[in-house]
Amino acid sequence: MHPLDGVRIKINRANEHIAEYWSELQTFRKTNPYSVREDIDTQSGNKVWIVNSKITTPPLSLSAIIGDAIHNFRSTLDYLAWQLVIANGGIPDSITAFPICTKSSQWGRAQRKLQGMNDRAKAIIKSEQPCFSNHFYRRQWFTWLEELDIMDKHKYIQITQTATGGGLFSHALPLNTQYFIYEGIVQNGTKLASVPQAYSYVNFNPAIDISFGDGTSALGESVYVTLHDFNVLVEDTVTMFKNFFH
Repeated sequence: MHPLDGVRIKINRANEHIAEYWSELQTFRKTNPYSVREDIDTQSGNKVWIVNSKITTPPLSLSAIIGDAIHNFRSTLDYLAWQLVIANGGIPDSITAFPICTKSSQWGRAQRKLQGMNDRAKAIIKSEQPCFSNHFYRRQWFTWLEELDIMDKHKYIQITQTATGGGLFSHALPLNTQYFIYEGIVQNGTKLASVPQAYSYVNFNPAIDISFGDGTSALGESVYVTLHDFNVLVEDTVTMFKNFFH
């Protein structure tokens, strides 16, 4: 058995949940959770597409799938920490874990979780902390992963809201055309897209999506995209430590 077999199993399980979520998202899209009307903006003359109905809320069953995927990704990092201690000849204990600190003041106590690892492993983990990292996206993803996992484990089920992930126009528009496509949480009256009056023959098909709701800094972010971001984050983090194992 390779030391990272358990880590790989957890990542694979998270991706199975993502696949399940994607399937359920397609089912949700088919319910047409909001309707769209075409109109002409009286000031600009642009053709616009506007949400024109009450919004159907995503089913709570999706939130359970989302929470399972997130927890598998988060626990993957703790599995990694456990193996890093063993690889260094140490004995993991109940405190051993991969900390995620969003504030530098948290790092002092968090270092106890790294006891038994070699100094190089500790330095890498420190460099990945949101409070120290200079990489905007990794800092953001680590923060969301920690917040969303804590929410699901200790507070309440993931809150989601109906959204749009953009959409497609029926015809290609010339370069430099000043068009607009909205991405994010929708409500009745949300403007989804617009094109200049000269392209009024164009139609627009919104990409119905689901975003994270209130409760974390991931508010408004696409669930599906974020879960894939977590996969990239965790895979890359595990790869950083591959030379620690033989």
